[in-house]
Amino acid sequence: MTRFLSKSDITLLLGLCLAISSFARDGLAQEVRGILTEQLGFSESDLRNLDGGQPVVRVPSAEDNREVAVFGIVRAEVPAAFVIERMRHIEAVLAAGDVALQVGRFGEPPSLNDMAGFALPRDDARALRECRPGKCDVKLPADVMQQVQSAVDWSASDAEAQANRAMASWLIDYLNEYRQGGDAELATYDDKSEPLSVAEGFDLLLRASPLALNYRPELAEYLDRYPGASLDGVEDYYYWSVEDFGLKPVTHLYHSTLYLPAGEAISDAILTRKQIYASHYFQAAVSFLAVAPIQDTDPNVGIYLVLLIRQRFDGKVGGIKRMTLERRLRDNTTSQLQDVQKRLEESFLTEANR
Repeated sequence: MTRFLSKSDITLLLGLCLAISSFARDGLAQEVRGILTEQLGFSESDLRNLDGGQPVVRVPSAEDNREVAVFGIVRAEVPAAFVIERMRHIEAVLAAGDVALQVGRFGEPPSLNDMAGFALPRDDARALRECRPGKCDVKLPADVMQQVQSAVDWSASDAEAQANRAMASWLIDYLNEYRQGGDAELATYDDKSEPLSVAEGFDLLLRASPLALNYRPELAEYLDRYPGASLDGVEDYYYWSVEDFGLKPVTHLYHSTLYLPAGEAISDAILTRKQIYASHYFQAAVSFLAVAPIQDTDPNVGIYLVLLIRQRFDGKVGGIKRMTLERRLRDNTTSQLQDVQKRLEESFLTEANR
């Protein structure tokens, strides 16, 4: 039977992200097994795969055909504290996988040097030349379309390189404006006939998430009021990527926040990732990553990585197109969890053997 993802289901998913370590003893405890099997449809085979180190990913059907949620969990044989340290450099972990074609972290303050390796996908570089409000194959505000076009001599032999520099320059300016003014500075995409606000999309995702309702209201307030709020235990960083999950490669900007309250257990840490720009498909996206030690009594045994991704498309998506997108998002999440697991375990063994 098909299950639809309601707000109560979303509450359950993130609740699992944050509470799973309370139940984790000698593998998956009965309480967690009940949630995974009854609410998410995990089979006994899924649970065996999970305990054997294979990721298990679900994409529940959504009531809102502009939204999709992806839930994934994987086991990794590394200590929780090691994972938290790697969370501070998640862009380096992602760079080792197959999905991220390009990844770079911004320094303080962000500069063009941070995007020295950036290159637009070739089709996007060409599409920028023809962009106009209401009809553009790259998601951009109307004034930025004009700004980028004016910065490029399209007849020159290095027109693509000029387009890369112009786009990189705008992305850095955009990030710095967001860092100063928060959601009020997020873009409104004018690539289609209906303008689409990134801030409105993120607001819908955040306010419908249980983070604001039950579990970490102080973190929800911090994200909502950023940069006008402060919160002890928070670390912010920013990175860009070009990712290919099977359709068009997508250029992203991300704001990541690692929250580990002073004096609390490692398992209380949560990493949020807020998509503040995407060149295709998405109005907004936010993800939550939690770490659960498999045995609280022995923090060196290993961990479960628990991931919830919520994405809002740039329009209604149904039928075959939605089935294709959901399948590719599921495959992408599975691949990313495998990549992260492999990277964590390899780097931990390397450091342990020094």
